[in-house]
Amino acid sequence: MMKKSILAAAIILSSVGNSAFAVQDATITFTGKVTATTCDVSSGGDQEVNFGLIAADSFKGVGTPGAEVPFSIKLSGCESISQATATFDGQADSTDKTLIANTATDGAEGVAFAIYEADKTTKIDLNTESKPVAVDQGGNIEMKFWAKPVATAETINNGDLKGQAVVNILYK
Repeated sequence: MMKKSILAAAIILSSVGNSAFAVQDATITFTGKVTATTCDVSSGGDQEVNFGLIAADSFKGVGTPGAEVPFSIKLSGCESISQATATFDGQADSTDKTLIANTATDGAEGVAFAIYEADKTTKIDLNTESKPVAVDQGGNIEMKFWAKPVATAETINNGDLKGQAVVNILYK
């Protein structure tokens, strides 16, 4: 009886073991381009977008912006590329993961931040590329955006606003 149990266990283990070695063929392709130089950030790098005072009742429901403030990222020395895009990375809001969280200590509740393209209507979700902007004849790029606080709840509680995003420039 003991021999039959050991033999049965060996057969089961050998069939399980063989399936662990089954491999799907896959190809991973790595692409990119090496250039002599990339662009220089000529807009001073770190920036602050100040919304000033915003009335809580200026938000007209979940998903609506309360104000809009323009900002831009200026690049120079971009002779070896044709265009660039930007992605914004930051702490995502707990209610809407496409928005940047309000991380202010004792901050306003029910508000997060969105970044929009220059047209003011196309939202750029976190970790999503902006529309490409072409290099001008002088080798410069000005990427124009709008920042907007956005309601993430029906009720907005008073408090400070603060959020941060890291900008990643992608050259094309």
